[in-house]
Order: sequence, then C-alpha cells, then structure tokens
Amino acid sequence: MKRLFLIALALLFVPMSAELIAARARNLPPENNHNTVAKRSNGQEGRHRRRHRRHRRRGIGQSYKQAGASTAQGGSGFGKNIARGKPIVAGRRLGKGVGRAGKNVGQGSAGVGRKVGTKTKDVVKPKP
Repeated sequence: MKRLFLIALALLFVPMSAELIAARARNLPPENNHNTVAKRSNGQEGRHRRRHRRHRRRGIGQSYKQAGASTAQGGSGFGKNIARGKPIVAGRRLGKGVGRAGKNVGQGSAGVGRKVGTKTKDVVKPKP
C-alpha cells in the first residue's frame, strides 16, 4: 500500500518538474562561446615568455616558507590517510611533502650561498 502511494505521488510530481525545467530552459540566454575562434599566430608569442623568464625565481624567504607549507601538506595528508586506515598511502603523502620541503630548503640555502658569496666578493674586491 505504501509503495502504491509513493508511486502515485511520484507520478504527480514528474509533470510539474518537467514544466519547471522547460521554463528554466526558455529563460536562459543563448550561450555565446567566443573562445571557439582560433587565434592567429604572428610569431611574437615567445618573445614575452623569454622576457619574463628571469623574473620567475623565488626569493630565499619564499623558498623557506614553501618548505614549511610542503611539510604541513605532507603531514596533513599523512594524518587523513592514517585515519582512513591507509598507512601505505599515508607514508607516500608524508614522504612527498618532506621531500618537497627538502628541495625548497636546498633552494633557499643555495640562494643564501649566492648572496653571501656576491656580498663578500663586493667587500673584498670592490668594483673599480
């Protein structure tokens, strides 16, 4: 008896929902996708990329900051996967996070070495 009542109720609502969907479709504006036209190449695209390539390096502080963020992300993934009962995946997440942190610390330390080296060279051997 309950099933019959539910089926009858569902059959009542199907035409109403179809009318609502049709009304929404009539009120929608037509989509104009302007991205379908291919851009013409004039051979100048690479010039801008080369010009900005030298500005894409991270600073020393940003490298160390990113190392901490990578460690946090790895630890977060580790905890979530341990809670789900997936220790293998958890170890992989932690290892990737700590590995990225090591890479970022290394890049920051390289930046420190470069900066100290150039400053020391400028003090010891001043520019003429």
